[in-house]
Amino acid sequence: MNIGEGVRSGNRERVVGWRAWTVIETKDGVRLGSVIYDTVWQPTEQAIAVCHCDRLHDAPAIACTCGFHAARDPVDALTYLHGRDEPRTLCRVLGEVRLSGLVVETEGGYRGAVAYPMRLYANDLELAATAEAILWSAWCRSGDPETDRIFRAGVESMQQQKLADAEELFSRVIELKPDFAEGWNKRATVRFVRRNFAGSVADCQQTLARNPNHFGAASGQGLCHMSLNEFREAAISFRRALEIHPHLDAVRHNLALAEAEGGGSGYLN
Repeated sequence: MNIGEGVRSGNRERVVGWRAWTVIETKDGVRLGSVIYDTVWQPTEQAIAVCHCDRLHDAPAIACTCGFHAARDPVDALTYLHGRDEPRTLCRVLGEVRLSGLVVETEGGYRGAVAYPMRLYANDLELAATAEAILWSAWCRSGDPETDRIFRAGVESMQQQKLADAEELFSRVIELKPDFAEGWNKRATVRFVRRNFAGSVADCQQTLARNPNHFGAASGQGLCHMSLNEFREAAISFRRALEIHPHLDAVRHNLALAEAEGGGSGYLN
């Protein structure tokens, strides 16, 4: 990505910019890839930059072009949504990326040592569905094998309608990995089905505290509020889900129902 010459560098805790990814098929499922290099972004893992030139230095270096590139303005990343792709590439997608560690600020953006995808944006339903699949794949991995094993057992119990067992398993996931947002979200789902709406709302809030982009939790919280006849709160939750993922037709329908019941527009003010 052409983001200009390096201006200054320094360690940064968090810088957000824009970039394009390829969406590719791998043996492990659908993944994000670099539009230029062979880098594959693994779910739940931060990517670490390396320099691809012959110079021996850590990436990014201010006098080089290495590091994960991100544009300050999304318009500068749009040109990378088009190009010649290899057969395994499904599409390209625009998104926000979080950079950290050593970051070089450039004329038009940033180059970072560590990168993690934050949000993906798509203009049509096919791209949105692909991006959604990538997000769910990432969200359902805690990064800990034992936690993931218990999580899968909880999902199997849900599918078999063993809801008490599922809730117990997801509670165990939360104990082992309290920062794993999807553990909270899955327990919220079980509690909703078991008609513990207040408990489900609390778990949705915990999910969103850990993953503010979790449209599923925002939508689920809205359904709980509907069940509790809390229509204003429901509208706010549905509106939040749509701001994250505008292609959720069922959520848009639920927002209209909440508004019709007196929930207002779904905005806080």
